[in-house]
Amino acid sequence: MEKRAENGDPQAQYELAMYYIDSLPRNTMDVSRQAEGVHLLRLASNQNHSAAQFEFARCYMSGLIVDRDTDEAIKWFVKSAQSGYVDAQLILGRVYSSGEDVEQDYEQSFYWYDMARKAGDVRGAVFVSLAYINAMGVKQDYKSAFDALYPFALRGDPDALFYIGYYYAKGIGVEQDYEQREKLYIKAAEAGLASAQATIGAFYLGGMGIEEDYEKAFDWSMKAARQGDYKGRYNVAYCYKYGKGVAQNKDSAIFWLPVNESSNGL
Repeated sequence: MEKRAENGDPQAQYELAMYYIDSLPRNTMDVSRQAEGVHLLRLASNQNHSAAQFEFARCYMSGLIVDRDTDEAIKWFVKSAQSGYVDAQLILGRVYSSGEDVEQDYEQSFYWYDMARKAGDVRGAVFVSLAYINAMGVKQDYKSAFDALYPFALRGDPDALFYIGYYYAKGIGVEQDYEQREKLYIKAAEAGLASAQATIGAFYLGGMGIEEDYEKAFDWSMKAARQGDYKGRYNVAYCYKYGKGVAQNKDSAIFWLPVNESSNGL
């Protein structure tokens, strides 16, 4: 690989750069290999290697080896994003939305998130959808918010299923339909999304539009709790305290109660 990198192969330069940069802890005093890695990233970036451009931008953003330079970082993020590198598109969307290190610009944020969505990335689609709802960088349009995420739900993405389920529940960009809400939440939960599992658990626990079923409430809440979901842990603690779908056990209730929650609040 070193020979290929010396001969100007950008992929070899990128791979060798990442090996050099990641082979030592970032706080090590011996930075010679990391410096060589950054040099190789520069060479590959100048040959329009999008992944190298992304990593080179991160070096400028963090101040790794080179002096921290936000403008230079943004320049290379933009080059990478324009080449279709989704992670660069997402970072630009986040940076312009937060106003972190750059002037806040919701239109720019929307532009980059939408590029990621068009590339098939559900994270970009979620932000585009929320931008349409909250009129951030684009005119408020609930139908467009729904349409931005719906194709991702059709392909079974759990985050999209959960959001589209919520839109059905609230009638956002689509006719309100609680039956569809339940179906989509369950699909998201079955796909392993903790927030969906906790929500389904709460539905079965409180009979929120569906028939109460304490055993199902406990099972779904426990799946979420084991992933560290706050609502899931709270639901499990509640079930143990009051014997809902599981044998009453005050010690287990305290164990599963989220940090900073008082057992008096159950």
